[in-house]
Amino acid sequence: MTKLKYLFVFLLVTGAAYAGSTVFLSYLDAELGKDLPLSPPAKSSSGNKPGPPLPSADDSKSLAKRALSTVRKRTLPERLPGLLTGLVQVR
Repeated sequence: MTKLKYLFVFLLVTGAAYAGSTVFLSYLDAELGKDLPLSPPAKSSSGNKPGPPLPSADDSKSLAKRALSTVRKRTLPERLPGLLTGLVQVR
């Protein structure tokens, strides 16, 4: 029964802390919002320029296949010295 009482007090304090911080942050946001200008900021000239072209989906698929194929070709005995060296450096 006492454990249930402590759990209830813990939840009550946690809820009060959450509610208090939420009220404080909303008050702070409202106070800081008063200092902001009402008009939206002017757009920069670079905002309308398109960015660099994105790679096509085919390019990413071929890159993923290429990277996986090189990993699969190496067997565990070939990778073991590098893994052991990394383990020794960690210790």
